[in-house]
Amino acid sequence: AVRPKMTCWVPVPDDSDFPLENLPLGVFSTPTVSPRVGIAIGDSILDCHALTRDGLLDSAYLLGDTSNINGHLGLGADAWASCRSMIIALLSSNSELASSPVDAAARYLVSRTAPDTQLHLAYEVGD
Repeated sequence: AVRPKMTCWVPVPDDSDFPLENLPLGVFSTPTVSPRVGIAIGDSILDCHALTRDGLLDSAYLLGDTSNINGHLGLGADAWASCRSMIIALLSSNSELASSPVDAAARYLVSRTAPDTQLHLAYEVGD
């Protein structure tokens, strides 16, 4: 069976490595934002700290108030799948954020390609 392509309120170029079907976790910073977890989507980064702060992403996923994904990775596959489903629902074209995409973009998205956006190692390596 062919699954219909999921649609998203965030603009995603057709040739993007980061469509709604591929949402990698990472860590980013800007001159005004300290290193925090985000998710690549198109040419943007979805700010997990801002989503958690506003109650849109469950704090149990350990992505909101941290500068690495170590805690999240320790939760295991069930939590990863649940978190991914929640993120896809937030990004889908029928989510509450889609009703006001300009406002949502201003609150929750950072340009991934802007010269002042820095990407960092997403996890801390232990001994």
